[in-house]
Amino acid sequence: MNKTQYTTWIRQTLDQLKASKFNAVIYQVKPTSDVLYPSKLAPCSAYITGKKRGTSPG
Repeated sequence: MNKTQYTTWIRQTLDQLKASKFNAVIYQVKPTSDVLYPSKLAPCSAYITGKKRGTSPG
């Protein structure tokens, strides 16, 4: 997905949420491409473990 496609997808998604009367949206920005929760798709953040990125917090 390129930038234009992504921007279009985001706008459509937000428009759908607005039409469905959602009053809050939480959007996660992942500058280091890691996560703060258990995931099979992305490595665990070093901010959680205090160790190397991708280290399981247990």
